[in-house]
Amino acid sequence: MRWSDVAVGRRSTHPDAAPVKRTLDTPELLENVLKYLPPKDLVLVQRLCRAVHATTQSSRALQAELFLKPIRDSDQQPWVYLSTDTMLTGIPATNHITNLKSSGPAPRVVQPQVYNPLLVEPWKLPSLKTFALDSAVGTLRFNTNNKIDSLTAKASFRDMFLTQPPVTGVVIDIQGKCYYPSCEDRLGLPKWFAETVAMPKLINAKGVTFGELVDAIKYEERRASGWWSNFHCSGPGVFVVSQEFKDMAETAEPAA
Repeated sequence: MRWSDVAVGRRSTHPDAAPVKRTLDTPELLENVLKYLPPKDLVLVQRLCRAVHATTQSSRALQAELFLKPIRDSDQQPWVYLSTDTMLTGIPATNHITNLKSSGPAPRVVQPQVYNPLLVEPWKLPSLKTFALDSAVGTLRFNTNNKIDSLTAKASFRDMFLTQPPVTGVVIDIQGKCYYPSCEDRLGLPKWFAETVAMPKLINAKGVTFGELVDAIKYEERRASGWWSNFHCSGPGVFVVSQEFKDMAETAEPAA
């Protein structure tokens, strides 16, 4: 069976074409199929045909998978810390929060935020214990495939959020060359070290987008003669993880 046998608007006599065409012609079925694709494949598969592209663009759920729309509140499952070594995730965490609303101390709740694997990658992410000890700072950097200078102003991924749910605050750490006249190398020249030369903050109540981050970093690196940048997602209860880590934590058996 060839692609021309199932393309939208074309007739085919191939015996296996009917169920495939039925799926492509039914937006609800096609959306359910596309939900199983990872973000990178979901971007590429839109080139397949007009039906796939139209369904992806019109579906809020698929747009959330691509970090172009915030996920719904009903799709967010917070985590609860019972102690420094005990955490509830998934449905047990939701039930625990509900039971404590009427009585008892307020639970320590954190909303895990999945970083966008299409655009950024982790430099250093906190562990569960470091968050419980109030010392969690998740540090992200640009994906190694992304070059800031080559990013066009009209690229669609400029509208993508950095995390899901969208993080509302980012602290940018601009690294650059710092000279120390009191320290000399073997040639008698001042030594230099790579250190922080600027730490601007970026705030957006609706969620920080990749385009906003790129523009801020470009401006600050030119102004402060920076070489490269990392950034921290800031805000109360921010805990940045990968999608794989989130899935593993929420499907693990609760501790006895």
